[in-house]
Amino acid sequence: MEKAAQNQPSPLALVLAASLAEVFFSWGYGAASAYPLRERIWGLGLALLGFWGLLALLSGRRPGGRRLYGALAGAAVLLALMRTLKEGWRFYTLYADEDSDLLIFGALALLAAGWGVYWGERAAYRAGSVALWLAAGEGVLVLFSLAGQCRITNLPDEPIEAGALAGAAGSALFFLPELLYWAEKEGRRPGFLAQSGRYLGTIWAAQSLLWVLAALIWQEEGGAFDAARLGLLSVFRRFDILYMPVLLLLFYSRLVLGALWLARLRRRLGLPGSCLWWAGGLTLAGSAFLYSGSPENYLRGGEQALLWLAAVLYLMGPKTKKAG
Repeated sequence: MEKAAQNQPSPLALVLAASLAEVFFSWGYGAASAYPLRERIWGLGLALLGFWGLLALLSGRRPGGRRLYGALAGAAVLLALMRTLKEGWRFYTLYADEDSDLLIFGALALLAAGWGVYWGERAAYRAGSVALWLAAGEGVLVLFSLAGQCRITNLPDEPIEAGALAGAAGSALFFLPELLYWAEKEGRRPGFLAQSGRYLGTIWAAQSLLWVLAALIWQEEGGAFDAARLGLLSVFRRFDILYMPVLLLLFYSRLVLGALWLARLRRRLGLPGSCLWWAGGLTLAGSAFLYSGSPENYLRGGEQALLWLAAVLYLMGPKTKKAG
């Protein structure tokens, strides 16, 4: 049994790929863009350091309030998947120059995610590793393609202000749903905190690099999605055969991870398997609801509130083993 557990691939690559989809496709840290570049970067670092501390508190625990925790986490995952589906469709239609109906695109994407769940966690984790390595290679291409356009003089030279730094850190306190999944799966294993540091450090580096590139080239503050579009205008019209599939792989990784987690929560709550079909339909309807111009900020606020409540319940759970 122990040998089989050791041979189980780590979910870190899939979790990281899914989190990078938030950076590229959505606006999880978009609120921090209102602050100057330096305060934004270091504020994000402070926020992620706080989440590392939260993971340290969650390590070695089992979630408390089994059914209530499952209901809160499941609702938060559904809201996150709605946003992800809408943002993935928006990216595809805008930057692939393809007209596609949201419901058709979403239905096909969710069916593909369900197919990934059918093959099991091991296959999904290995696919996440492929997506992550391809994303790293794409990042290198972006850096090379934009090197000639960067102007160091565009970077701001003002000293860091404590008030702005605190505001940026507060704006960057965006609870990634993947954090709870990561804690559930690996929180009781040795090396959890070190791996969590690498995970959050990669998120900080990716988001900060996108912000810096936007400032170097535009001499203005741009978000992650704007920086992704900038890469499209430079290198990826020549390498779009690499660009589009890689970013869509990150999008797909998040859908698969969300579907895996919903299947896990369904078993915890003792619900029938047909609930997953209802969850897929609800996600599709919710993404169409967001597209109709509904108050997306309120839904994101609800997602964040559900995640924080689930984290509180998780902290109330029993301590089973100390993770290192």
